[in-house]
Amino acid sequence: MLEGRVALVTGASAGIGLAVCRQLVAAGARVAMVARTRSKPDAAAAELGGGERAITFPLDVGDLAALERLPEQVAARCGRLDIVVNNAGLHYRGPVAQRTPAELAAMVNVNLAAP
Repeated sequence: MLEGRVALVTGASAGIGLAVCRQLVAAGARVAMVARTRSKPDAAAAELGGGERAITFPLDVGDLAALERLPEQVAARCGRLDIVVNNAGLHYRGPVAQRTPAELAAMVNVNLAAP
């Protein structure tokens, strides 16, 4: 169904993002797994078939300058980019009044600006 397609998934190291990656691979797509850390997505990519089916891109989507380069990087390594799943999200528990300006800026970048 998705054979030959390349999908980029943010927040791909766990939860919904990892579940989406599994479904995309099962449908025949190759997945570019984007997450802030390398170890969790590397283990998940190996589970999904390694470089043939899943490749990791360690990136904090809150880093908007790095995020702008991501589509070209995925296309360069995978040959194309057909699907984007903006799954990454960031939240802090507790009242907003207890958040620092840096935490609020990070939430805005990840949840609003990045997608």
